[in-house]
Amino acid sequence: MGHSRGVVQKVVMLLPRVELLLLMIQSLTCLPSLEMLPMNQAKQEAALIKIIWTRTKPQLP
Repeated sequence: MGHSRGVVQKVVMLLPRVELLLLMIQSLTCLPSLEMLPMNQAKQEAALIKIIWTRTKPQLP
């Protein structure tokens, strides 16, 4: 799990704003905005990172 954290940090650094992440997720999926879910920002970010990680993992070396 050590190197996966670094990848997540790179993703977060490339897209530092949650709004950009939300737009990206919405453009990739038909899911409703995560903002509609009753979560605080930390849980929102964790959910987004999880989605991005699962989507990008197959493309990583």
